[in-house]
Amino acid sequence: MSQRAVTKSRNEAFARVVWSAHILSYLSQQRSQPAVIPSVTIAKADTEAEAEEEEEEEEEDFPSNVTTALGSVDEDIKAKFLDCIAETLSSKKGWHYVTATGLREYECDVIVDVARNTDFSVVEADQHYLTLLKNFLFAQGHTHIDYFTSLGDNNTSLGKGKHADTGRLDFEEATITYHSARLNSSSSRLHDLIRMKFERIFEAEEYQLSGASSLVRVLRFLQATEVNLISLVRSSYECTQSPDVKIFLDSILGLTASNKVWREICLLARPVSACRLLEDVARCLPQFQRIEVILHKSPDPVILDGQFTLSIHEAWQRLGLPEQTAATRRVLQQFKDVFKKDCSKPFSTHAEVQLMIHYSNSLHTEPTLAYLGCSKKSCLLCEILMRKSPLQLKTRGRHGKCYPAWGIPLSNIENLEVQLSV
Repeated sequence: MSQRAVTKSRNEAFARVVWSAHILSYLSQQRSQPAVIPSVTIAKADTEAEAEEEEEEEEEDFPSNVTTALGSVDEDIKAKFLDCIAETLSSKKGWHYVTATGLREYECDVIVDVARNTDFSVVEADQHYLTLLKNFLFAQGHTHIDYFTSLGDNNTSLGKGKHADTGRLDFEEATITYHSARLNSSSSRLHDLIRMKFERIFEAEEYQLSGASSLVRVLRFLQATEVNLISLVRSSYECTQSPDVKIFLDSILGLTASNKVWREICLLARPVSACRLLEDVARCLPQFQRIEVILHKSPDPVILDGQFTLSIHEAWQRLGLPEQTAATRRVLQQFKDVFKKDCSKPFSTHAEVQLMIHYSNSLHTEPTLAYLGCSKKSCLLCEILMRKSPLQLKTRGRHGKCYPAWGIPLSNIENLEVQLSV
């Protein structure tokens, strides 16, 4: 990532947010806190996978909710569309690439607003993929001849003069390539999880009867000297479409190991799942065949002025917090030597908050759906802020953890601090 400019804050309101976030993070010890706002449930979750996922770090992927069939309610369909776009544009692992999306609909336009935790610096690969994405959605309302004609001579990457299905297959390949770094990591994790079980699975006769042959293909690809990523991802998607595969894995590996393997298979399948869902949405809601994607520049990270780098005891007092209990003192004592350093780092604005601020700052940019798509679950502070915003924005999920690496643009700090303190 390129080096970002950093803004220094001499505003105590911002300092209070930083102090509070760090103290809460220390006291909660990165444990999930009770829900402030119920997340929107769009698809029934696998309870074992959900329990396991709560133990993952913030940067880790979690099983997508875009693999299930579309429902009949427009709002649910649009919410799944926003989540799918957010996942698709989060092309690499890591906090920097966490992406949020919002929706604005007008009489003749559908606008998808996109923000990342750090600046969405559009490189050539990003711009090329966005072009393919818009062309793919446009294609769902046209014959393949009209579609390829619309691409023109400079946009032949989806093929020309092929079958009607070809556009989808080529877009899937483009999506897999765009996500190759993330998928290679997942492929390596899956290989490590299952390498000791290869022969046991190959020797089992159940897969011939259970429909788990797609799993065997996945394992063959993993064993190859050079992994064919496109074939691996497509075979993984086939696995997710057959409940027999999970049953087979349970019988061979046991439930705990099977859940870990299944999770990686679902992550590998995600690009194909996303493409199929985008195709279904565009056909179900024709207005989504023509979308405009607006990439929002994230605010510069903010760093505290030196006058606000206090000891943890001084910060506690400035916040006006009640007298510490013995248990609280014991916990905070462990962090007394690092508190100043922790509070002196630059803090960026999370993607959900960026969009919330964008929509709150103008009556003409309010979203038509009180929902933000996200490539990750929302943290505790984002959840609180969205809940107390007049927009009452929701997301599909929360992990409830307080992460201290959390900031607010200086131009909005005083209003947002009031919302956080209510």
